[in-house]
Amino acid sequence: MKLYLAFFFIAVIGIIAPPSHAQRSDSIAAVVNGDVITYTDLYDRMSLILKSSGMPDTQKFKERLLPQVLTGLITEQIQLQEAKKLGFDVSSDEIAKGFAELSGQNRLKPEQFKSILKRQKVQIGTLEKQIESQLAWGKVVQKEIRPRIALSDAEINAEVERLEKREGQEEFFVAEIFMPVNDNAAEKDVRKAAADLSKQLKQNVKKFPAAARQFSQSSTAANGGIIGWITADQLGEDIEFTLSKMDENMVSSAIKNDEGYTILFVRDKRIIDLGNAQVQEKLRIKMAVFEIPENQSDRNELNDIVDDFRRDVKGCLDILKRTAKMQNVRLDEVDDEVSNISPNINDAIADINIGEVGKNITTETHITVPMLCGRDGGGENTALKREIENRMGTQRMDILQKRYLRDLISDAYIERRV
Repeated sequence: MKLYLAFFFIAVIGIIAPPSHAQRSDSIAAVVNGDVITYTDLYDRMSLILKSSGMPDTQKFKERLLPQVLTGLITEQIQLQEAKKLGFDVSSDEIAKGFAELSGQNRLKPEQFKSILKRQKVQIGTLEKQIESQLAWGKVVQKEIRPRIALSDAEINAEVERLEKREGQEEFFVAEIFMPVNDNAAEKDVRKAAADLSKQLKQNVKKFPAAARQFSQSSTAANGGIIGWITADQLGEDIEFTLSKMDENMVSSAIKNDEGYTILFVRDKRIIDLGNAQVQEKLRIKMAVFEIPENQSDRNELNDIVDDFRRDVKGCLDILKRTAKMQNVRLDEVDDEVSNISPNINDAIADINIGEVGKNITTETHITVPMLCGRDGGGENTALKREIENRMGTQRMDILQKRYLRDLISDAYIERRV
């Protein structure tokens, strides 16, 4: 089961004080089904969000952002409550591993990371709470939503036909920030926050992935908001016109739709060219190769390291970053036709999707963790159909997750005092 954590950028840390009219205190900012969110919780999270997303710490921006930060905390509380109701707990060890992952992403050991956070007056507890809620909600999604996602061959073939009719037209590599309007968020507050966020991101598009991780309420948030390659008509009429007019490296204004506000980021554009199916399927595989130590206790420790690596690695870019930071690990790559690839590698990555790890390949001297990073060809649009299945599955999961969360929020008792 893959659980994703927001990336925390230590490079942008600075000192921020809460607005002068509402100092840190244990006064109640909101009540969620009987659970309390305090002003301390609110301003601790405000500090974390601004520093991790690189947004400005001006008084005006913070005041505009305040309702949205509270909305996020309320949503997290509802997610934690649902996880608890379903019997999903997040252990202290899981939170510690999540914190260690964030530390590693900043090229620091956990204690070093904690020391820097404390020195910069970031409350570690608010970061740990965010990690806990993300892990808990990930468990809910895996149990309650993922099993309901099933795509028929007819649906996939229909999408292939749709793309074939649009061959020669533009498609866009898109990321999103989705900010919902519901019982947990007043429309005017969301509108103002989305407009301010869009304005800031237009000035520096490089901040978009970090902002998506902190502000977006879509299932794409953990991956920096990335939706992937789509045509302009796939996100609804509200968004189609705006997307069709966007260029590469452009951020949109906040777009209103039935469920809230969406901000788009076009990372790339291309002309749809399905090409001719190749007879032989070609695979791109990246493999983390761990050297097995001679000492038995070190071998036992290596097994734990490999297990953690398999659980935490998040795609083909991440496997490059992680192996570069680790000792006694090298990265091997395969880019060849299936018939030219070793059978044990083919067996290890059989029946997995792009960006997922396959079975371990163990020899006397090494443990290899393979990851599938691409497929081309394979006859009858095999690679295209796999790509479509992955994309449509992700989109369907996002729709079901939004609906599930919307219903939880609608049924919740929420009292906002800010």
